[in-house]
Amino acid sequence: GKLNGILPEHAYALVINACAFSSCNDPSSDMRTFETALNLMTELINEIPEHRHELRPLTYGWFIQALERLAIPEDIKSQHLERIWKRVCEKGRVNKFVWEKFKLATTDAQFAHLISPVTRGVIQDDTKSNGPSSNDSESDLKCLVRFSDLPKEWISEGTLPTKQRGKSAQIS
Repeated sequence: GKLNGILPEHAYALVINACAFSSCNDPSSDMRTFETALNLMTELINEIPEHRHELRPLTYGWFIQALERLAIPEDIKSQHLERIWKRVCEKGRVNKFVWEKFKLATTDAQFAHLISPVTRGVIQDDTKSNGPSSNDSESDLKCLVRFSDLPKEWISEGTLPTKQRGKSAQIS
């Protein structure tokens, strides 16, 4: 819970990370573990307006890692992954750790859907330099789209690359 009215983000984030590494490959047990991580993340997000700061990218990355590692139903995983990814992008909290965890957690189809604001330019650039190929299939997008291709407004302070191909994108 709260410590003297101050939200201990780091402590919550450590528990979320522990949840990610507590998989028993038992859907019932993993679902309870996921619910713990979800409840902590929800509490953190709900407290942000009160404390006027945004969560650290590491906290988001550990929650995405829990989604990736725990044996939970695919529809639940997909729903929460989409919700948290959109928030991370809207708040400008994507860093390389979050990006790598996101790629691991998503199916190829979900990745293609959630990253669609940036894929058009990336695929066009790749086609121009390498000629027509099968690289624009969903399964190749995770390799084709790089961190440096992401819109700068998605990127967390301190991790913005010096040169970015992606300009800006709207989260749909």
